[in-house]
Amino acid sequence: MTRTQPPDEATAPDPRIALDLATAARDRRRVRITYRSWRGETSTRDLDPYGLVLHGGRWYVSGLDSRRAEIRVFRVDRVRSLRPAADPRATEPPPGYGPAAQLASALGEVAGRHRVRVLLHTTLEQAAHRIPPGAATLVQTAEGVLLEARAERFDTMAGYLAGLGCPLTVHHPAELREALARWSDRLASSAASGGRDMGAVRER
Repeated sequence: MTRTQPPDEATAPDPRIALDLATAARDRRRVRITYRSWRGETSTRDLDPYGLVLHGGRWYVSGLDSRRAEIRVFRVDRVRSLRPAADPRATEPPPGYGPAAQLASALGEVAGRHRVRVLLHTTLEQAAHRIPPGAATLVQTAEGVLLEARAERFDTMAGYLAGLGCPLTVHHPAELREALARWSDRLASSAASGGRDMGAVRER
């Protein structure tokens, strides 16, 4: 998939299809989907879904496409129908595989020098409400919502994360963890002084 595709008449997927894809990814079950490409061509293929990602206001599913015998990314709103495949046993994702990284590769995105991975301890719905479309990719996990993005400056990203208003855990990199700790110290100092020290919070 690329960014050259023309606008689609629909961006909101069928909630039943999105739920069935998420369940199949969780349970490692192969499904048969009918998919309509941006050219208007309809095809049927067996898919081993590995995960769903919300990006730019649209849902994507990545997984092994048996038709091409390769991992691909599909827009969920273009999946017209879904049913269990004849052989329901799905393959396991390759070691180190991540749906968000696969999507970024498929879209050919390059933004910011540093890649960051943060676990948000909230729901996907709440995270999507707080984070503007295109700012990051969000993946629902058993522990919370995994945010993957690129940042130019760690202090800027730390301030952005601090403003989300939800508990979080920085997975990568350590520099972002340190920057967030500095933000936490500044906020604590400001709270102790009744807000008089807020002017000391500056991007380095």
